[in-house]
Amino acid sequence: NTPIIGIYFPNSLQGFSINASREQMSTLPRGFVLSGIDTLIALVMYPDILARNRNALGLNLSALSWESSKHSFDFRAANGIVDFDSVDNLVDAQGHYSNGLLFIG
Repeated sequence: NTPIIGIYFPNSLQGFSINASREQMSTLPRGFVLSGIDTLIALVMYPDILARNRNALGLNLSALSWESSKHSFDFRAANGIVDFDSVDNLVDAQGHYSNGLLFIG
């Protein structure tokens, strides 16, 4: 078996709405996918970086939809905890949140 390498880029699509990030995927090179469950793995592995304090960047799980294509999820560090929430506004870009990318190669 050959190992599969994944490189997570948490803030590569900062400033894009979730919908704009999803549309952007068709322009990216092969091997890039929107972040979803990989964001959870990165938060568990590197909480001191990705959830260091309330100024840490919020992380959207852009690849995931919930209940319909109009809902997604995000994580945000606040008050010493990581808050998991649903997102019902996929159109507006929020500067303090980012849609990550995962490169699989």
